[in-house]
Amino acid sequence: MIEAAWPLFSSWHKQSLPASAEIDAPGLRSFALFWLLFLPFLILTIPTLRWFFLAKTIIMPFFGVSLFTWALTASHGFGPLLSIPTKINDGMSVGYVFCYAITAAISVASTFTINMPDVTRYAHNPRSSTVAQAICLPVCLTLTYFLGIVMGATSQVVYGKVIWNPLDVVLIWDNRAAKFFAGLLFAFANIRTNVAGKSVPFGNDFMALFPKYMNIRRGQFLCAIIGFAICPWKIEASAARFLAFLNGYQVFLGPIAGVLLCDFYVVRKAKGYNVSHLYKPHGIYWCLDGANLRAMAAFSMGMIPQLPGLIYQINPNVGNISGGYVNYTSLAWRDAFFFSRYLQFAYKNAVSHVIFCIVCIPSKRTWTKKTRPPAPLGGMHQHPALRHIQMSRKLRPQL
Repeated sequence: MIEAAWPLFSSWHKQSLPASAEIDAPGLRSFALFWLLFLPFLILTIPTLRWFFLAKTIIMPFFGVSLFTWALTASHGFGPLLSIPTKINDGMSVGYVFCYAITAAISVASTFTINMPDVTRYAHNPRSSTVAQAICLPVCLTLTYFLGIVMGATSQVVYGKVIWNPLDVVLIWDNRAAKFFAGLLFAFANIRTNVAGKSVPFGNDFMALFPKYMNIRRGQFLCAIIGFAICPWKIEASAARFLAFLNGYQVFLGPIAGVLLCDFYVVRKAKGYNVSHLYKPHGIYWCLDGANLRAMAAFSMGMIPQLPGLIYQINPNVGNISGGYVNYTSLAWRDAFFFSRYLQFAYKNAVSHVIFCIVCIPSKRTWTKKTRPPAPLGGMHQHPALRHIQMSRKLRPQL
């Protein structure tokens, strides 16, 4: 966008930074300006930003259609795009590369899926959030993936090389007006995505970890500072590194999603939570000093088998990791998700009675015949071991 308004911007002190920085001076200046432009939006609350999200929902589909039209026009239809031969340089088979790409796509969707409650809690009713998660999210992400694939294939047909980043494709355009408005819309969309999909969930998580010192707004500004300090341009230095990053953090997101879904839909039969007790020390969800050992064990057992593949993706020269194990981790999100989900269910049915009796019943809890804990939404979600104790002693706990 700045280059379209000021053509000399891209060459002004371009070689000021060393090659090890993996970014030139114009790119660093652009990132810094975007970061400063992004900060004021952290002050606004989600209800205040809803009009910006509504504008993005209306404008960005037209922008996507425009990019898709340009891609088909420049490449003269789907024929040249579909005739591009498959070329794989790292020795993996086509099937495993396909699984690798699917896992990268799932990683992006998994981020929004897990962070969705941080935004959908502002919805007017449960139906609104259900429509957003079940329909809009998969449809919009699938169309975005398809647009990126078409743009990359078009760059190979038109410019003779694969340009995986759509912003780099826009930089090659000769039309300055088209370049300016395309950059403006990309910036507009990324600011909204960063607020809703990154800074707000980060602020909520850190507020939960350090409620005495953090609130959502402080957590958002901390996220912005860390986001600059980690040098994110190094992640986007190449397509291989970017895909390695996407396939890296899904090692942690897959087990989290598996444990959460199993706990809600299988263990608790989708009957809801007692919200007040989610924030109450020594409540019905407290377990051992606020930690659910079964969930932690299920998460760890789903994550640990994927770590060698993550190490290889970060640095292939570290360790002696076989090619077969790397191929196995090409579907790491799926494997970690189902492994953690099955373990969470197994722990609940096989060893949960013993664990619950030992570590999940506070020793200082008093028992009377007149009181009982408030029921979660949809009925009592008490553990079978606790119900057995209550029935045998004919006593009820007082929280």
